[in-house]
Amino acid sequence: MRTIVQKILAILAKNAINKHKITTIAVIGKGETSVAREYIYQSLNQYYPIRRNLEIPEIEFSTPLTVLGYMEYPKNYISWIAVLIKSCIHLIKNKPYKHILVLEIPEIEQSFWLNVLKPKIIINTPIHFADIKKILAKHKLKTSINLSIDYIPRIKLIKGKNGSLIIDSTYIYKPPPFKSILEFIQNLPNTFVLFSHDKADISAFSNQFPKAKINLVGYKPVKTDILIIRGPKQKLNPILDTYSIYE
Repeated sequence: MRTIVQKILAILAKNAINKHKITTIAVIGKGETSVAREYIYQSLNQYYPIRRNLEIPEIEFSTPLTVLGYMEYPKNYISWIAVLIKSCIHLIKNKPYKHILVLEIPEIEQSFWLNVLKPKIIINTPIHFADIKKILAKHKLKTSINLSIDYIPRIKLIKGKNGSLIIDSTYIYKPPPFKSILEFIQNLPNTFVLFSHDKADISAFSNQFPKAKINLVGYKPVKTDILIIRGPKQKLNPILDTYSIYE
C-alpha cells in the first residue's frame, strides 16, 4: 500500500509542478536544512508568490503533500483517499498558478524525490547565507534580507498594526527552539512584547529582557514594538489575528 500511495503522489506532484510552472528549490544535505529553507523563504517572499514545507518534513510523504498544497498531514485512510481525490480534481479544475516552492527534503527521501520532481535549484547544506544569496542571484531571483543569525527555523516575520513587527513562532506539531528567537532579537533596540503560555519561555525571556512586556491584555502596539507570539497555532491564532496585518 505504501508503494502504491508513493507512486500516485509522485504522479500528482509532478503534474502539479508542470501545470503551475513551479520553480522548485530543493534544500538537501546533512546540515541545518530547516535554517536554509527558512532563509530562502524569508529572502524571496517580498518579491514572489512562494510556499514552503510542512513543519516536519521528516514525516513520510510530506514532500509531495507540500507540492499539492496540503499543510496538514492526513490522519487516517479516509483522509488519504480524500487527499488523492481532491488532488486529482484540483489538477483538472484549478487555474495555473506560477510560484516558487522551497522544499526541505529529508536525507532518506532525497534520491527518490529529486529524481521525480527535478528541482530547478538545489541547495546542499551546510552552506553560508552569503552563498545561498549568490546561488539565488545566479538564477535571477531577487532577495530582500541579509540575516546573520545561525538558527531561524519556522520563524515568520509579519507586519503588525501601527508599524510594529510580529515574530510568528506558532506551530502545529513541534515548537522551534526558543533560543532561535532570543538570538534573532538580542541586538535590537526595540521594545519586546511576548505572548506565550510556556513558563520556561517566559522565564528565559524575562531573564534576558527584564524590561519586556508579557501577555498584556488590551495591548496597543506602537511602531518600535516587536511582538513575539509563540505557542500552539490553534490557541495563538486569535492573538495573531488581533495584531497582524496580512497582505
